[in-house]
Amino acid sequence: MGSFHSTGGDWKGKIYFDENAEKEEPGTEYGAQELHSKLKDIIDNNRQNVILNVYLYKVPLSEWLPVPVPEMKIMYHTYIVFETECYKNGISKFLWYRKWWWSLEKHADFITLQRSQYEAAVVERCRKERRLKDMYHRPELVLKDRAKENLSLKDLIDFMYHKKELDLKYGVDEDNCQKFAKTIFDRIAANKTWKWTYFEPFLVVNRLIKAPFTFLSYIISNFLVKFLITVISLFHLP
Repeated sequence: MGSFHSTGGDWKGKIYFDENAEKEEPGTEYGAQELHSKLKDIIDNNRQNVILNVYLYKVPLSEWLPVPVPEMKIMYHTYIVFETECYKNGISKFLWYRKWWWSLEKHADFITLQRSQYEAAVVERCRKERRLKDMYHRPELVLKDRAKENLSLKDLIDFMYHKKELDLKYGVDEDNCQKFAKTIFDRIAANKTWKWTYFEPFLVVNRLIKAPFTFLSYIISNFLVKFLITVISLFHLP
């Protein structure tokens, strides 16, 4: 994964907005005041962006393990994906209508907001890079729900502004990607909440202590299975 991960980096107190995630043009950075005024106007621009559905995804922080190990699953980055229907004020949807896919997430340096007409561009990619580059790991859908009725992207930006999300410096133990994802998911979702607690990161040490032993037992088990298959094939047993 790239330099935009949840770990490392210096908090800039800004939002990074990529309005065409499927293209190579770089995004733009906005501060807190610009978030509430300029960015909100750029996104809406006399249009309605009504949120339809919301999805919570997670990806592992590291891809060094060839297969996912249960005790390592706590080490993950979470992000929100949602879809909107966009139409111009005063104009029939039959004449002007767009459907957009968005991702919203907190990294160690920025809050990142992406937009595309293609779902995979925000689910599979972040800041012009693939989120996961190997063949074993894929973004995992954790939770999904329909959005609250008539909730717009403008409402969501107002919510982040009044919660002062850009003033909350990234921290591994509390103000991290998981807490941010829970805050945003719970704000959008009509019926569900993500049952993450602030105490969860403190389980990391305990899980990491167990992880090497679990991984070793996994390797040994795989070896024994392959050995038995070889023996059976040699003796032509059914």
